Amino acid sequence: MKTLKTCVIIISILSFKTFACSCLKLSLEEHFRSTENVYFGQLISAKLVKADTEWPYIEGTFHVHDVLKGKQVELVNIKTGLGGGDCGIPFIVGKHYSIFVNKNGEYVGTCGATQQVNLYDKEDFIKKISSFVNGAVNN
Repeated sequence: MKTLKTCVIIISILSFKTFACSCLKLSLEEHFRSTENVYFGQLISAKLVKADTEWPYIEGTFHVHDVLKGKQVELVNIKTGLGGGDCGIPFIVGKHYSIFVNKNGEYVGTCGATQQVNLYDKEDFIKKISSFVNGAVNN
């Protein structure tokens, strides 16, 4: 009888829906076209912010190496969640990222195209983005 109770408890726990990020899958080009600003840069600092009115989040400062779309900036401050259900992405100081942000948005997450990019992949990434720009000009 105890084994049956244990099985019922385990099945009950496993059957609960978990709440996590649910994203509309877009291609890199669709993300590029729907975003105001696209940068390639290096995360130079990050800090945990425990706001009274919001969930805790990470705020990162990026040194922008390349502006691929949008306004020219040298530094950009971006916020992301801590991961899991808040859709945050890992920020690792010193790493390079593609950064996709809207003009009025300062948050990025797993549903967007912001992601860590290896420095040796930078040229391929920029070529890919440039093809979207050239395609838009030719259309």
